[in-house]
Amino acid sequence: MSRREELRDLLTVLDADPLSALEAVRQLQALVDEELLSQVGRARRRGVTWAGIADALGVSAQAVHKRFAWLV
Repeated sequence: MSRREELRDLLTVLDADPLSALEAVRQLQALVDEELLSQVGRARRRGVTWAGIADALGVSAQAVHKRFAWLV
């Protein structure tokens, strides 16, 4: 199953009972975190600066570098 399919399936659960919705949110967060790491690494490999990544994420370059520097 692709990430997109997993996301779509999990989003449909958000209207379910609160405990099922919370589990779906936890799984969504894990998928989003994985994709964020992938995209930051991809951006760095393509020469995007930490400042550019920070702008895209709406945080400081220092915060981005501190969180993701280990990727490269």
